[in-house]
Amino acid sequence: MKRGQFLLEQLLRLSPGTTRHYPQPLPTGSDAPVDVQHEIRTRRGKGESFHEIAVALNRLGARGPYGGRWYANSVRATVRTPPG
Repeated sequence: MKRGQFLLEQLLRLSPGTTRHYPQPLPTGSDAPVDVQHEIRTRRGKGESFHEIAVALNRLGARGPYGGRWYANSVRATVRTPPG
């Protein structure tokens, strides 16, 4: 049995509740929701750290790049990637 075939069979055996989530690319620049971009840039302009912004976005209930929580690195990626 070839290695690729073995891995495919292992993935197919996972039950629906245990399937793995393979992350999609971070939504950055124009891909992030406009209100979240505005919030991040406004807070960054006030001198807040990436971590403080992530905590604030999580408290506001904003969905992160993968549909879950925001982290300092995801905030940083959103700020540093040019729109477009």
